[in-house]
Amino acid sequence: MQRHFLPLISTLNINLADVTPRQLISLMGDADMAAQKQDIPEQPLTQQRAELRQHLAQCSMQRNEQIYLLSEAVTLLEMLLMYVPTKSQHDEVSAHLANVYMQLYSITKQSPYLLIAGQILKPLSALHNIDILNALVRFDSMQQHPSLVRHWITRILTLPASKLDYATRRQFLNEPAVIAVQQQNWFLALTQLPLFQSEQMN
Repeated sequence: MQRHFLPLISTLNINLADVTPRQLISLMGDADMAAQKQDIPEQPLTQQRAELRQHLAQCSMQRNEQIYLLSEAVTLLEMLLMYVPTKSQHDEVSAHLANVYMQLYSITKQSPYLLIAGQILKPLSALHNIDILNALVRFDSMQQHPSLVRHWITRILTLPASKLDYATRRQFLNEPAVIAVQQQNWFLALTQLPLFQSEQMN
């Protein structure tokens, strides 16, 4: 399973590069109808509903529509947080929620959205959780804190394989915030670690 900005869409077995806004709307309608059969919000359906709204917001050219869709995603995830049974699930949903708030900030440039994202993420920053650490990379990149961006990227790229498999590592390297620093000396030094060298040989 891919673990990215939108970590669960891969469970729908679709390639989003080939999905039109009309198809996204259809998928969102199907997911919403399925949710009506649930007594309480459940994973992964609720996260999929939020993700579809995020993707549709990315496709939209209308700022008000983008904000509306992302506000719906926030509501879905905040409700889900009340029902997830385990801490690991809570952490995953929290990272997802923080990413929605950062997406809202990228559209509106309203600082309260970024503030809320930080309030969600900072208490979780000690965890060895790729979703949380990845969100922190984006957060501090938006805040233009290069030393913290370096810290989080280093944390991620030195995680053991049990926490960060090859496919997830390669996907992380394609994050815009990561691409922006890939020519810096400290990042190049990370790529000389034995783990990277063994990956290049495989």
